Amino acid sequence: MKLEKSCLNLTIDGKNGTRKKISFQKDGKINEKQLLYFNALFDENLRLRARFGEYAYFGAFRCSKSFSQQSAVHIINEVYPKCKTLYVRDTYDQLKDSVIKQFLDEHEYLGSFTYHKAERKAYYKNGSTIVFRAFDKDTGILSTEYDLIAVCQAEDISWDLFLQLFGRLSGTVLPRPLLLTEGNPASGNIKARYKDINRDILKRKGVYFLEGRTEDNPWVTKDYIQRLIDNYPKWWLDRYLYGLWDNREELIYSEFNPNEHIIDILDPKIIPDSYLRRNGFDWGWVNPTANLWGFVDYDGSLTIYDEYYQNKTLPEYVAKECNKHGKFLTAADHSMKGLKMPTKEDENKTVWSELERNGMLLIPCNKEELSNIILVNTLFKTNKLRITNNCVNLKREALNWKWKRLRLGSDKNLPEEPVDKDNHTCDALNYLVADLFGSKSVDTKKEEAYKRSLEFHNRYPNEGKEIQSLS
Repeated sequence: MKLEKSCLNLTIDGKNGTRKKISFQKDGKINEKQLLYFNALFDENLRLRARFGEYAYFGAFRCSKSFSQQSAVHIINEVYPKCKTLYVRDTYDQLKDSVIKQFLDEHEYLGSFTYHKAERKAYYKNGSTIVFRAFDKDTGILSTEYDLIAVCQAEDISWDLFLQLFGRLSGTVLPRPLLLTEGNPASGNIKARYKDINRDILKRKGVYFLEGRTEDNPWVTKDYIQRLIDNYPKWWLDRYLYGLWDNREELIYSEFNPNEHIIDILDPKIIPDSYLRRNGFDWGWVNPTANLWGFVDYDGSLTIYDEYYQNKTLPEYVAKECNKHGKFLTAADHSMKGLKMPTKEDENKTVWSELERNGMLLIPCNKEELSNIILVNTLFKTNKLRITNNCVNLKREALNWKWKRLRLGSDKNLPEEPVDKDNHTCDALNYLVADLFGSKSVDTKKEEAYKRSLEFHNRYPNEGKEIQSLS
């Protein structure tokens, strides 16, 4: 077997065609990282090594991670008859324009398979098949069992879908079911899975992880690299040229550092009565409802000491859980006042009124999202905001909530708009922080009148004291 069309050749060394190693080279140049990748995957006879069940190759542009993965997929399907492979990417346009196009350009000429465009499926002469799918277009992707799954730009795929891929790897054709991932460095779960973990632990888990920089590819010219340096911002170069992972500019909570801001679990019963207590609340039905418990101590620092996170739960049960540490003022999105109940028999009631009827002390907060985000980051930066270790969903979402990204090369400014996804505890945190330290919501005349009423002061007798204690 030879791959001669691309700038890299798969050659056979040794007498009588005996393979001693896989060597990619041209004009005496070798991409050493590719050599490591393929020798970790295959033995001298192009058979898979059974040591690892997951191979991850992440790095900068043009370090050859995509070509390496695609060539590995082709080799496996040619060497192992009747192999069932899923090649997946997040969006259809990217799948069609990059994954499928590159795979066909580099491998179709070899004559090992026939590609059916309508099906997006490659049929190999030995009975192996590759289906190319995108999560934003195709249904039933995760309803079939596979021997091999290859993920392009794994950092773009939601974590839930990524984890579900493992449940589809149950084929028996290969020595062990295999997952191949590749992509660019990114913060969040992908970084936590591959980069932030000790390499020995990774190996014990059966994961092979390789990183690449643009300069690893000997066929990339110095002029190309210099053009990037001359024309692109530092955050872009760090990620896409140098293969660095600490690109915090894309994170909403860029000042959040788990090593500094996560503290040990504490018993709510030991919180002094003199400390101000508040909750932050974000309602959801299909998406989770999130509630955070917090207190402000003697030096004005906020500690989030517990969380509630559950979907498809009615207000009476939500309220019961949210009052388990006592009844405290709860900053929430005032739009719930116009949000109808999710159940048909209660459709004339609002979520806000039902939560209040079941004992929650709701107060409307402002939804000036950008201002609230800046405020939260300021608290993190000044070490005035801490989160206890049992708030696992808040920690996860805070590490993964990002700004919307523009396509590289766009002449637009970076959007100041967060991705509205997997941010339920973050919204609750924003509401809580905004109520305690930020500007108050713009009250309607009705709300202003209510706050001056006897009913309000009877329900919230400590409201004036608490606000004064923060000033």
